[in-house]
Amino acid sequence: MDTQEHGSTDGPAEAGDPGAPTGGGSLMFWLLIGLAAIGFVPCIVLPIWRDYQALALAAQAEERLVAELRADVQRQKRTLEAIRTDPAAGVRLAQRELAYYRPGQLEVHVPGVPAVKATAVVQPLEPVEPPASVARLLGRLPAANYDRIFCRGPTRTVIMLLAGGLVVSAFVLYSPRPDTRRRGGQAD
Repeated sequence: MDTQEHGSTDGPAEAGDPGAPTGGGSLMFWLLIGLAAIGFVPCIVLPIWRDYQALALAAQAEERLVAELRADVQRQKRTLEAIRTDPAAGVRLAQRELAYYRPGQLEVHVPGVPAVKATAVVQPLEPVEPPASVARLLGRLPAANYDRIFCRGPTRTVIMLLAGGLVVSAFVLYSPRPDTRRRGGQAD
């Protein structure tokens, strides 16, 4: 039996055969899929990362608020205990909080000295950084406003449509076609 008579694909493919596999077809298919991924992945991952960063910063702010409220509760407990045990503490508290002075009590104002008020030192929130390997990769990228490109606006939509077009093109132009000829040298 001659394999070329029966259309076996084991031999060399003929030049005009539409079902013949091409050596560069698979490479072009994956190249188009890779190009689509280069555009599509940042459009999906970057908005998710920005949302994660915002949630992490909000969680830090809430943790600080809870810590401040716990400290305030402890201070209030100490004040309440002082009022219960020491009668003079109630008088001092009334003088300080309510500006209460007994009749005949002398009040001294010192000019040029402002009243001392306790101010809390507000520390900035810690930024949420990407993993070290991703940070190294991002350090090699050119400086651009990637949020504007990949997170919002018409640019993101256009990039996603182009990536989808590349995927469709890859499947239409270079997808593996089913072999209509029988394998093994037998014809119907």
